[in-house]
Formats: sequence, C-alpha cells, structure tokens
Amino acid sequence: MKRLDIRGMKFGRLTAVEFVPTKRVRPNGRVENDGKWLCTCECGMTTMVYASDLTHGRTMSCGCLHDESSRIRFTKHGGTSRKERLYSIWLAMKQRCSYDGYQHRENYSMKGIKVCDEWVNDYAAFRKWSYDHGFFDQPKGTPHREILSIDRINPHKGYCPENCQWISCDANLRKRFSDARGGDADANAEDTRA
Repeated sequence: MKRLDIRGMKFGRLTAVEFVPTKRVRPNGRVENDGKWLCTCECGMTTMVYASDLTHGRTMSCGCLHDESSRIRFTKHGGTSRKERLYSIWLAMKQRCSYDGYQHRENYSMKGIKVCDEWVNDYAAFRKWSYDHGFFDQPKGTPHREILSIDRINPHKGYCPENCQWISCDANLRKRFSDARGGDADANAEDTRA
C-alpha cells in the first residue's frame, strides 16, 4: 500500500514535516515496515505521530492542548489548590472558620471568627486583595520562617481586608506568643502550613 504524503499538511496544532521510517512489531509477532511523521507544534515543540492518528484526528498537538484543557477544567476562581499556594490558604482560612471538625475550632468558629462576605465565596476577590497587599509567589526552597502567612491584625475580629495582612511565618509566630502573654493565648494562631 502506498504511503500517504502529508508533508506540510496541518492537523490541529501540528504540521507534518518529515516521514521517519521504522519497523513496528504487531501483537501477533509480525514485523511491518512503518513509520511516524515528525511534526512541529504551534507551541514550538516537536513530536512523532503515526499518519493515521493525524488523519483521524486522534492526535492534534504535542500534548500542550491536553495540558491547557486540563488546566481550564480543574481551575476554579482563577486558581487551584494543586497549583497555587494562595488558593490553599484561602480554603484553609474558610475551613478554620466554618468547619465544625477543625482541630482548633475553639480559636476560630467557636469564638465567632468568620471570613467576610467579600471573600468567603469569591476567591478572585481574595486573590486580588492579597497581591495588592504584599503577597507574592515565593520560590521553592524559601525557608519556612520567611514564608508568607495571613495574619489577623486584631485577633478578636474576623478575616476581612481591613483586619488582615501578609507577614512571615516567623513574625506570625512572634505575634502569637506576644498575644498569648497579653492573655489571648492562641487566638491568632494562623495555620501557616497551607
């Protein structure tokens, strides 16, 4: 059977550049002369694809299309807990204030500490406030004491733009012990592990 020449043809994000002959071993042990097409992707990567996968629409990119689709599918409110540390912090903040099974609920939900209406169901608003007020993405390997954590300025009030700030874990820990000496033990013990 004559091989289909698809050189220069576009399939999704891929453009066929050159046929590279190979041998393929079928499950029954039969060896066939076969080959894949070297393709360039719009993202700049290259990949090897069987002609049938291109012509039947089974392969449309080097893999970048799948990655983008997954990112969109698993993203909520502009961030995800797996990819964005700030999203994890937002979830943990809400959990401290509303989840009855939270280990230290006596310091939060049982004292009436709540997340403001502006943030409780709107991660985008919390994210914008955070980046506007000192939060930034820290590189891997940042010492724990320097990692930023959210802090309630007045430990008797809830989480809202007027009562929160971003400080290092070290500063948050010092503040917690300072508050404890003032008679408000653990009232501001933020969960910095998020």
